[in-house]
Amino acid sequence: MGPNRFQLSGPSLEALKEKAKAEYGPDVRIVRAEEVTVGGLAGFLAKHHYEILVEVPDRSAPTTDPLPLVAPQLRGLSALLAEADSAEAELHGVELPSVSTSSKRFDELIRGLESVAEPVPRAPAPAADPVHVLSGPGDFIAVVGPRDDALVPAAAMAKALDVEFFHTGGALPPVVGRHIANRQDAMAARAKGVEASVPVVVAFGVGRPGEAFALSHGLRALGADQIWAAVDATRKHEDTVSWVEALEAVLPFFAVAGFSRGDTSTPETINALGLPVRWWEDGQPVQQPLG
Repeated sequence: MGPNRFQLSGPSLEALKEKAKAEYGPDVRIVRAEEVTVGGLAGFLAKHHYEILVEVPDRSAPTTDPLPLVAPQLRGLSALLAEADSAEAELHGVELPSVSTSSKRFDELIRGLESVAEPVPRAPAPAADPVHVLSGPGDFIAVVGPRDDALVPAAAMAKALDVEFFHTGGALPPVVGRHIANRQDAMAARAKGVEASVPVVVAFGVGRPGEAFALSHGLRALGADQIWAAVDATRKHEDTVSWVEALEAVLPFFAVAGFSRGDTSTPETINALGLPVRWWEDGQPVQQPLG
């Protein structure tokens, strides 16, 4: 095995460096840093935090490659499942599992970075589609919501991506052949997506809003490349805030997948979550945000 990689987030780079050393020891290396800006308008009222990717050497099998990167499309299904078995076993002894190396977010890893001098800015999304869904072969997209709220936007995303079906996970009822219960299932689904040249869409249920944090570990184990918060505009805003904030403490959301905006007179309250918003109607994304 090569070095283990973990992702941390926090309010400042100095705090993150101290946290990394405290949790993973003095040999930990910071290999990437990003300043993340969420929400706001033209830089005003935006939320800022930092994310770093750290590497912890595997003393049992040292490697000469400081950042080995293995893409799922270059490996067979059996190898992926073997790795999944090993990762599943580690979940019982490691507080934070390894970050998925197949994520598009790690395309530009900086080799040999020993300390953080300046944060690496996050690459902007295409101007024509600032809140875009990943669409590459094997890209793993998780749509997360309470009760069955994740089903509507997950189905819409699958349709827009021309994917035959989406999977379920978490507290949502199992669907034979399409339910993802653990990391091994996730890796198998990702491998099949690579073989079929399509992304993987998963509707992940977190039960009632108050149960969201308890299921965050299971969601984190899936190693999703992109996580969307499924938000029904007709839900009480306070209930939505409770589960979104509970999960964001563990896993950062990419954006909000909003729906049912035509069924309420105040759909703009969804913007108060401080996340980019994409609305979905009739199985299609809606470009324009609400003011």
